[in-house]
Amino acid sequence: MVSAKDRKKLLKAPDSFQKKALKLVDWCVRHQIKLAAVASVLVSLGAVGLVWKFYDNKQADARLEKLGGIEATYNQETTRSFQEKSDLEKQIADITEQIDSPDTSKDEKKKNELNVQKNKLQTKLDSFAVDHSASGQQFLRFYKEHIKTKEGLRSGINYLVYLIESKKLKDASEFSLGFIKNLDESLNFYQYRVRLLRVNLLEELKSFRNALDETKEIFKFADEENEPQLLLTKARLENMTDKKDDALKTLDEVITKYNASPEAQKAQAYKYIW
Repeated sequence: MVSAKDRKKLLKAPDSFQKKALKLVDWCVRHQIKLAAVASVLVSLGAVGLVWKFYDNKQADARLEKLGGIEATYNQETTRSFQEKSDLEKQIADITEQIDSPDTSKDEKKKNELNVQKNKLQTKLDSFAVDHSASGQQFLRFYKEHIKTKEGLRSGINYLVYLIESKKLKDASEFSLGFIKNLDESLNFYQYRVRLLRVNLLEELKSFRNALDETKEIFKFADEENEPQLLLTKARLENMTDKKDDALKTLDEVITKYNASPEAQKAQAYKYIW
């Protein structure tokens, strides 16, 4: 049995936890230089991470600013072109007014001259097209330089839109295939948009079966809110490729699954037409 005196000594003595703690403190004192070095490395790694994140954000901001500049050029081209179109329309209206005036009706020579001017202006107006060649090439160059970034992908889609608007359909078809080939399948937002553009492009090229095949591929990249419109596109292409039964089933799917949507009303109308 432990005596009262021995018990008092035991109570004063350090317990197991205290002994371990004391040993740890002693080890830390003896190895403080090593610990300081480790702490320095950890702090440095954290700092490098922050610096890299800051650099990455700065790079993204720079890319976005440059792309914004190209898009501003595109908008300026649009404004300038439509101003030119408006000017042509005004000139034609002015000449028409002169031709119809009583004074001109008495002067056959002047009337013929005015008609020649009007026909030239009308021909120019009939062939009117917005010229986006400058911004289009800038979009392509930016896409190639930043193909793995979101800004680069956005620029690539802008370039594809430019090709389609410019009726360069074969170039657009070739570019869209390359775009999809280089695009990560996990990027649903870009997959959906470029594939939808490709469907529109294939329709323009009268390649309806290929457009239908492409439409079927898009569903795995589409959000639920896009599905009713995509189903309508699928139904329309099925009808255009002599698959009327499939088209009617697709329309029924729209009506059943999305009965409160505007697309459901369109589907009902299509059923009566087809």
